[in-house]
Amino acid sequence: IVLPWQVKGRMKSKLSACEEVEVMYKKADACYSALSSFLGDQLFFFGSSPSSLDAMVFGHLAPHLYAPMVEARLKKQLRKYQNLCNYVDRVRKGYMSMPRIPPADPADLEATDAANANPKSAKSQLSPQDKAVRRRTRDFIALGVVVTVAFLLFTNVIDVETDEVQGE
Repeated sequence: IVLPWQVKGRMKSKLSACEEVEVMYKKADACYSALSSFLGDQLFFFGSSPSSLDAMVFGHLAPHLYAPMVEARLKKQLRKYQNLCNYVDRVRKGYMSMPRIPPADPADLEATDAANANPKSAKSQLSPQDKAVRRRTRDFIALGVVVTVAFLLFTNVIDVETDEVQGE
């Protein structure tokens, strides 16, 4: 079984050991800049109707803009490109049925980064909305684990053998 916190710990250790983290953020910023320049004032990348490129770009940018992240550095970088933020909102409103999650204010992002530096005090400083998001995330993951285990057991992918103790 792969547990989310185990994967998170392994990934954090790999990323923190990587000396090229700054290089990755610079590449992300260069990518945002190129996308912003290419999009310009157009509604979509190839004119007035969406294409597969629009779907792919939206799929990559929407999590950077809307997903709750421990470190919101990509969100800060993306918010510098207002036309990309407007583009993601436009595609979401026009083609997706997910509710609007307002991007955080820069002051809130800095407070979040400061709180993440001290994780013990961060839990006590969470807003009720953040606590609800964490609770829903935890519940969703737990539900996913239960459903997966049930599927594996009921489809006989995993056989559970029990040794019956017989009385003498």
